[in-house]
Amino acid sequence: MILGFFCNGKIVSNRSMAPPGASRDLNLIVWQLSGSNRKVVDQDLDIDIGVDPYAMVFLPAAGSFEISMTLCNGTAPSLIKWIADDDAVTIEGNVSSSTVIAQQNAEYTAGVGAAFFRETPRFGVSPPNREDSTSQGGTRILFEADGTRKPASEVREQPRFVAPDGCINTFFGRERDYEPNGQGFYFFGTSAAAPNAAAVAILMLQANPTLTPLQVYSILQKTAIDMNTGGFDFDTGYGYIDANAAVRTALNFAVVIKHKPYKRPNL
Repeated sequence: MILGFFCNGKIVSNRSMAPPGASRDLNLIVWQLSGSNRKVVDQDLDIDIGVDPYAMVFLPAAGSFEISMTLCNGTAPSLIKWIADDDAVTIEGNVSSSTVIAQQNAEYTAGVGAAFFRETPRFGVSPPNREDSTSQGGTRILFEADGTRKPASEVREQPRFVAPDGCINTFFGRERDYEPNGQGFYFFGTSAAAPNAAAVAILMLQANPTLTPLQVYSILQKTAIDMNTGGFDFDTGYGYIDANAAVRTALNFAVVIKHKPYKRPNL
């Protein structure tokens, strides 16, 4: 199992923050417990200053563990968020909070959840089943683009929608035989779902090249198939993308352009 730790601080990818990167250094050590004994099974002792405020450690498949965190340089963070990549684990202090991070939670991006294509309405499953690999939204945005603290935290609507995963290809992913035409490799997760959502967006732009990115998002959201509660939720966004409905809506989408009143020049 992987545990990722994030603390409030500046990120390297945003070069408008001067200087970019974390201003503190935290070390992590994982101890495996066995009776009164304990031993180190993993550690992250990398210097964090100047890089993203993130650390990651690995835990063996079974056992009881403690994690120690030491501040080596800088001021202590006011907030720390950790994310486990495995649901089959019991962790003290687990609050089942959000897991969406980084670019998935950026202001003008579209976070995409995943649903196995064979567990969607096309295969008689309605509403579609959400894949566990889909990140849960609700992570607070604490900083402005320049690194200053926001007066109040911001929570964005992510993920925006869900797209199919489990796509078949010739070389990458899990080797399975889901289809009658023979065995193949199936690519799962949001890394597989996001390109499918992008492909629908391309078809929408082919039908109507005047659409803006926000209009594309809006159409995908309004035509999506609800998977959870009506409307938006942090588990599935606005629902499962309906490509046919989205492209038809894009084709008939009317863009109203307001012109300034024309004034005849004096001749």
